[in-house]
Amino acid sequence: MNRIIISIVLAASLLWSASSVSAQETSLTLEECIRVALRQSKDILRSRETLAELRGKAMVDRSDRLPHVSVEGDYSNWEDGSEDADGENGEGIMELKVRQEVLRFGATERSTFEVRRALRKETFAHRKTLLDVFYEVRRTFFSYLLTQDEIAQRRELLKEFERKHERMQERYDAGKVILVEVEEAELEVLDERLRISNLKRKLRTQKMDLLSKMGILERTPPRKVQVIGRIEDIEDLDVSSEDSLETMVAEAFRRRIELAQLEADVKEQRKEVREVAWHWFPDLSAKARYQYRETDVGLDLTKGEEKMWTTDLSATHPLVRRNLPAPEDDGDWEVQLGLKFPIFEGLNSFGVLKQERAKLRRMVYDLEKKRNEIELEVADAFYSLRGAKEQLEIKRRSAQIKKTRLEVIEAKIELPIESYLTYDDILRQRQNFVVAQKAYFDERFNHVMTGEALRKAMGSMEMQKTK
Repeated sequence: MNRIIISIVLAASLLWSASSVSAQETSLTLEECIRVALRQSKDILRSRETLAELRGKAMVDRSDRLPHVSVEGDYSNWEDGSEDADGENGEGIMELKVRQEVLRFGATERSTFEVRRALRKETFAHRKTLLDVFYEVRRTFFSYLLTQDEIAQRRELLKEFERKHERMQERYDAGKVILVEVEEAELEVLDERLRISNLKRKLRTQKMDLLSKMGILERTPPRKVQVIGRIEDIEDLDVSSEDSLETMVAEAFRRRIELAQLEADVKEQRKEVREVAWHWFPDLSAKARYQYRETDVGLDLTKGEEKMWTTDLSATHPLVRRNLPAPEDDGDWEVQLGLKFPIFEGLNSFGVLKQERAKLRRMVYDLEKKRNEIELEVADAFYSLRGAKEQLEIKRRSAQIKKTRLEVIEAKIELPIESYLTYDDILRQRQNFVVAQKAYFDERFNHVMTGEALRKAMGSMEMQKTK
């Protein structure tokens, strides 16, 4: 029995330990970071609620096209004390009313147009927010990886500096160098350690920034998160040929949200121009009523705002009738029709047509201008990335050459035949190497961010390689 209890306790302990380990650290890849951000980013959540609000306004605007059912009552009390034959001094009725719009034609009402335009604008704004968050997460994620990789490379350099410091200490003990040269070698080690410490602090800040953009910083301690990725994941844009540029421009025209929004605005405005023709259409009003027993059925054609007509089918049926006489006739029809032909309205319709056509042409010009701007933006990012790739290779080779030169001089200075070399030569070469190395890391960051700028200019949210 004791063995069973002990086994249960051990199993529970192992399970608790495993769960504790999994709770202590979470691994995040680029795909997971983007997936979480698109669900929980505060910017996206706020944009989503704004979009939901406008969708609610659109529902209100379309509510007249749906059935309307109501129960209405009316009661009157006689205050003069008189009573009817049944000894009651009041009368009332409760009716069931039903109305359904069956036809709508004419120009779009201004309120409907504004609601529809606001909803369309916010829909595109929401898509742009998704895109912005997508790229902000990518930029922050890659910045973190670059900092992490720089720390790893600088740790290797630190080991070399520490070995050189030890070697300098040995030479000092042998009487071959003076104390200040040992101290300068030690200072070089301390400088590299300081760079690594600053990068570590930067790394923690970048991780917090990443979690903030994902929308989970307030409930996810950065120390429990591990960011996993490879620098090679960013080398996926082909800028080697002009054909690639044409493909990327076509991709941008197909995906860019700004173009889609302007194209939708132009399409809507063309409809507005066509609807001006309704200003020459005669005003109509019609009514038809039919009563069968206590049920009244009506068909009404009414003019709303501007040049919009709606036809409603309605029915009224009394549920309760008190002291009110029932209709005497059944099957009665009532039909009314009204017409008004606009002949001259002070050039109002011509003015509206001119205004709407001018607005359409302006939107078309805006669309063409935006297409030119996007093509230029893609081309600029394309050539910038091509230049950044070439510059990165030059900076990499420069840093490697400076490092090799430093190693050669450090090796030669210990030889008796190289007496013309001094420790100042080593310091100068070390400074050149430090500068070249920093230029390489800066250019590597610029190369990555330029690639992200090109990807954003194309308007793509795809995570696979684009070639």
